[in-house]
Amino acid sequence: MSWNCWLLPVLSRADTPRVPDAVKRPAPPGCPRPAAFPGKSARRLAWLASLILLALLVSCGPDPGFYARVETLMAAGDHAQAYEMVQLNRTSYSKRERLLYHLDLGLTAHYGGLYEKSNENLEKAEQLGEELYTKSFTAQSASFLINDYLLAYRGEDFERALIHLFKSLNYLKLGKVEDALVEARQVDSRLQTLNASHPDDQKNVYREDALIRFIMGLVYESEGKLEDAVIDYAKSEEVFQDYRRHYGTVWPQFLLENLLTAADGAGRRDLLEEYQQRYPRVVLLPYQHKKDLAEVVVVHYSGRSPVKVGVTFPVAVEENVVLQVAIPTYQKQPRSGEAARITLQNVAGGNPQVFETELMEDVEAIAITNLQNRLMRMTAKAIARVTAQYFLIKTTAEKVRQEYGEEAAQNYQLMMSGLAQMISQPDLRSCRSLPAEIRVGCALLVPGEYDVQAALPGRAAPLSLGQIKLEAGKKEFILLRSLE
Repeated sequence: MSWNCWLLPVLSRADTPRVPDAVKRPAPPGCPRPAAFPGKSARRLAWLASLILLALLVSCGPDPGFYARVETLMAAGDHAQAYEMVQLNRTSYSKRERLLYHLDLGLTAHYGGLYEKSNENLEKAEQLGEELYTKSFTAQSASFLINDYLLAYRGEDFERALIHLFKSLNYLKLGKVEDALVEARQVDSRLQTLNASHPDDQKNVYREDALIRFIMGLVYESEGKLEDAVIDYAKSEEVFQDYRRHYGTVWPQFLLENLLTAADGAGRRDLLEEYQQRYPRVVLLPYQHKKDLAEVVVVHYSGRSPVKVGVTFPVAVEENVVLQVAIPTYQKQPRSGEAARITLQNVAGGNPQVFETELMEDVEAIAITNLQNRLMRMTAKAIARVTAQYFLIKTTAEKVRQEYGEEAAQNYQLMMSGLAQMISQPDLRSCRSLPAEIRVGCALLVPGEYDVQAALPGRAAPLSLGQIKLEAGKKEFILLRSLE
């Protein structure tokens, strides 16, 4: 019996009405006419088989070669060209990867100084994430039997939260301070909303962001809102307690210095004494002295984000039947972990001021821990999926055996089991444009004009960033990207 004969009932539409025998089309010569499978199992199987064949055509994001070409441009510092490459290769992203497309566009535009274009795309990514977060249970049921990558990619929790961090920095570079603060507040709000959807024993440890709180403190201090600055600097220090415990990231010295100065300027002697007792080695710069100086803040995006790979483990579904279950995990990419070295030379003369960036946000560690936090959810779902597929195929194979015989049933079960195994591969999509870490460096300088150079990991010669004009009491943000 030919395969196309006994596959007809499997591939038929589940909602096709039964046709009376008298009007059915005659079977081709030498090929018995298949009887329709009775009951819900047949309809479920037809639906399942159709989705399986469809899923075989579904991409798991742009191929690694595409990202390699984008990274080559970024490594050369040509971020605007990297943005254009992503834009020109929109077809490399399937319809289910629109969020990834706009994330990649938004981040490459951000690195290239195209802040308005960056915000346009990050806004689209944010909206897509919101829409997909409230998606229907119908799509969820499809994912249960087939695979998560049949669904549109809605982003990891940390990816969606970091959208607001990048938007906030975009607005700061555009001089829109209030908009920057609005986005900054959304980071922790987004994390709390997403975390609330998880069971109490499976919540993410990434609940608040220390870096965005530090940035908010800088902005409030620059605006003269010292009480607000104290609140956010103190909150950043508090969140760093979690960062240290979960990711091994400790607070930088300049965070504590800014906290003491803001507390002094706000007249919060109680807090000033509390933190001086807690950190006796941190030197207080009185606010009356600091307000006559300018502060340069360098945000350095360093390294490549980790990539998802699949890992498998065996699961016994019944006696003498062991199936392989696959789940995603993050794999680190090589990185130097080196700081950027910044040199500022006053054009009026004098000695240059040199400082280095320090780790504030270990995106790699956050990503890995975030995925581990939902390991139980992923594993349970993957086991349930392959188990349901196995018994659905086994049950329908028995119907094939009754209708068409032993050989057809064996062939059917072999083919469907193979397809099910192929389609049960883990969803390996992730945002590849994020850095592995975000480093920050701060320096206080007298007002004036300065030539700026940056020595970045992986670059043989320092990068000239041109001149900047610094004003008393103001903050100047410089954004850098390196892949090493």
